[in-house]
Amino acid sequence: MKKRATTTQGELKKSRPWKCCDLALCTRTNPPTCRCLDKVDRCSNACDKCEETEDSRYTCKDWYSGNPGPMCNKQDDDERPWNCCNNQICTRSMPPTCRCFDVVDQCAKGCKRCQETMTGWGYRCLDSYFGDMAPPCDSQGGKQ
Repeated sequence: MKKRATTTQGELKKSRPWKCCDLALCTRTNPPTCRCLDKVDRCSNACDKCEETEDSRYTCKDWYSGNPGPMCNKQDDDERPWNCCNNQICTRSMPPTCRCFDVVDQCAKGCKRCQETMTGWGYRCLDSYFGDMAPPCDSQGGKQ
């Protein structure tokens, strides 16, 4: 049996020891230091500190410096309601909750709550999104 090198709490993994994570614990540093608290049937081979939980499942106790990665159980409703955004505000949580304040001629198809601006000169999507920030529209050719 191959013996894996273990990390102490002070050491960080160089690569993310999980493919996806629904419950990430991350610091507010940049880049964040994260640990995935998901309970799984089996830890990935990249995990050095795999511990059994009280319900006979496992959780990886490794710390990783960087983004926690994609969510494992993403629903269709979890898709970002806009393709890009120039005026975006996001929480500092990991992953963040974001809102786009761009005024557009027409809201994106994915927007569920589209409201005309008070000036009547455009529309704004009032939805919020739990996930990574959208790229700026300038790099997308201006299409939201």
